[in-house]
Amino acid sequence: MAQAEAMTRADVRTLQDKLRARRHRALLWWSGDPDVLRARAWQCLPDAGEVLWVGAPPETAAHVHPVTVKAARQWLGRETDMVVLEAFEGMDPDALGALSGTVRPGGVMLLLLSEQSAQASRVDGRIRRLLAELPALPTDAVPTGPAGETPLNDPSYGAVTSDQVRAVEALLALKRRRPLVITADRGRGKSAALGLAAAELLRRGQTTLYVSAPRKAAVAPLFARLEAQLPGGTLEGGVFRYQDQSVRFVPPDQLGEVGGSGTTLLIDEAAALPVQYLSTALERFPRIAFASTVHGYEGAGRGFELRFRARLDARTPDWRALELTTPIRWADGDPLEDATDRLLCLSARPTPLDPHVTPATPSPWIERLDRARLASDDALLEAVFGLLVQAHYRTSPRDLVQLLDGEGVAVWAAFDGEVVVGVALSVDEGGFSEALSRAVADGHRRPRGHLMAQSLALHLGLEAAAQCRHRRVMRVAVHEARRRLGIGARLIEALAAEGRRDGIDALAVSFGLDDHLPAFWAAQAFSVVRVGLGRETASGEHALMMLRPLTDDGQALTRQAHARLASLWSEWLSVELQTLPAAQMAWVTAHLTPPALAPDDDALIDRFAHANAPWALSRASLRRWLWQTAFERLADERLADEGMPAALALSFQGLECVTDSAQVPEGREARIGWLRRWVSSRRG
Repeated sequence: MAQAEAMTRADVRTLQDKLRARRHRALLWWSGDPDVLRARAWQCLPDAGEVLWVGAPPETAAHVHPVTVKAARQWLGRETDMVVLEAFEGMDPDALGALSGTVRPGGVMLLLLSEQSAQASRVDGRIRRLLAELPALPTDAVPTGPAGETPLNDPSYGAVTSDQVRAVEALLALKRRRPLVITADRGRGKSAALGLAAAELLRRGQTTLYVSAPRKAAVAPLFARLEAQLPGGTLEGGVFRYQDQSVRFVPPDQLGEVGGSGTTLLIDEAAALPVQYLSTALERFPRIAFASTVHGYEGAGRGFELRFRARLDARTPDWRALELTTPIRWADGDPLEDATDRLLCLSARPTPLDPHVTPATPSPWIERLDRARLASDDALLEAVFGLLVQAHYRTSPRDLVQLLDGEGVAVWAAFDGEVVVGVALSVDEGGFSEALSRAVADGHRRPRGHLMAQSLALHLGLEAAAQCRHRRVMRVAVHEARRRLGIGARLIEALAAEGRRDGIDALAVSFGLDDHLPAFWAAQAFSVVRVGLGRETASGEHALMMLRPLTDDGQALTRQAHARLASLWSEWLSVELQTLPAAQMAWVTAHLTPPALAPDDDALIDRFAHANAPWALSRASLRRWLWQTAFERLADERLADEGMPAALALSFQGLECVTDSAQVPEGREARIGWLRRWVSSRRG
């Protein structure tokens, strides 16, 4: 699609007529002086319809809605005839990707750009280059049906395409402990299919159906189909009532409060939800469907499927996958969809590799990538970004900005021949002055972009954490066909070697504490230094922070931070971290240096185990002994099988905690009795 400065309002109207006949949309772009472009764009606006102007239009009109980039998200789920997106100070990839989905067939998205942004930003320069390479707009008008297929003459369930019929029928056939995972690009009717299936389930007599999503607004299309299919129903406060039946929206953080035998749950935009909420839903609802947008602005469906697949395989191995490919809202080959897909790397995937084929080289070579080269080499960028999408739970188009233009960011890649098989991203943090470090530790200053330096300084009270220079590993991704070959470890070693040359004090990492990742980082010589007291919004997990010292100052900070966390650990577990899962709590405890046993600890523990000493008398002694025992048994792979996590949880987090162990009975006295027997069997 070429630049369109010469277009008039009549030209735009003619273009929209042609697009409407084809059920297509278009992307136009202008570049130049902001005031001139705004005036020119205003002259080309349609006389009616809905126009969304992201920026500052020069005039006002009832059908033109001026919004900021941040407020533009309120338009998601609505439709527009034209979107004007100002990007004079740089393109917001998330805004481009999200708002393109609001444009209805026959509509136009107009980008207003400046020459300065293209020169200052690699992302904007790349977008400008690709815009100039986009194919020309259509000059003919050949009407087609959705995706070129003939619309259904007898639409079953109210579905528009055979693709959507398959989705509805799969939802109607949900079986107990056989979850359904639906993925689709935007505009494929995924949310509508959930609504059509919900309507049919009510017709078939289901009394209550639950739906969930990151926000209530995300299920508006679902409820719209319900209202259209069941006109006798009413929608109020997130509850659709039809006769004596209902479909109820449940916020993700409340899924553990509902469900039970015989219940059904439909989750839309599942990729945007923390795994914790999805796992809770999987346990609470015997019949469940997860729907996710593959190229969503809030989370990548492919990353969601890969990250969540292991849990599905373990808990419900008979789960099914279904992908919707047929466009409904616009026709196949839509120019706007094709353009945004290319501009934002939405279809980026790792290079296909057969895991059973021997690697081209015995050991992949590691290279720090020049980011200017990355911005100009589309194949390389897509290979790198594709790996990041598949390995990380949530990746959005805006991550391209960090990848190509983020301050202090470095990109490392591992190559097997010409194929990218591993990627690591790092960012430099810290190195503050004494005065600024003191202000950070006191909670008076929070410099942006320095996660590790700020967190350790503020939450552990260590000014040295802000003064030290950290190189934080933001992401590590290894090709699925080349995992467990040491590629991730080699990337970390390359980062460490360069860090030493650059005078970096410590490598750092912060990630969601789960049952698998900590072991990898511990194997790379990282030490535990902090656990987040609240759950992260994105992952639903507590953050675990670790350091690998590279200098004497880094070594001193690591020792100090590790000791400070160990001194706070028992108190935190009894208050802020009472709900930390037992297995994760046990792993961290085993990796923290324990306090020394008191002189009378052995006697008090033996009285608890072999006699009937009170729990309150023995608890402190038991904590010290259990901690020391866990620390000494780090290499014992049978740790989890011996009930150690449950014993630690009961001792540190309280007798009412959740232990995740079938061995542990319910009830205070029963749990004390279990502990006596468990300790007795371990002490002889």
